[in-house]
Amino acid sequence: FLEAPTLEVGWRSLGRGQVLAAVRREGLELSRAPEALRGDREVVLTAIANSEAGLALQHASDALRGDRSFALEAVRARGLCLQFCSEGLRA
Repeated sequence: FLEAPTLEVGWRSLGRGQVLAAVRREGLELSRAPEALRGDREVVLTAIANSEAGLALQHASDALRGDRSFALEAVRARGLCLQFCSEGLRA
């Protein structure tokens, strides 16, 4: 189990494996992940699967939230996360 860094700076230096471990325990930890990992499909899908109603999607990169194929995967995992997909996909 990872101790949550006390400063956001500590989170920005975490590697992919550490972030994956964190979002497996609590999907909303995606909000602390480095920006590059917020655009990583596997990291974000893992976070969605481990967050209530897929709330973690709101912390994903704009590119992922607007990607039609990713949005379909995310909604299959947690239907309620549709609300966090880009507006163009929700229309």
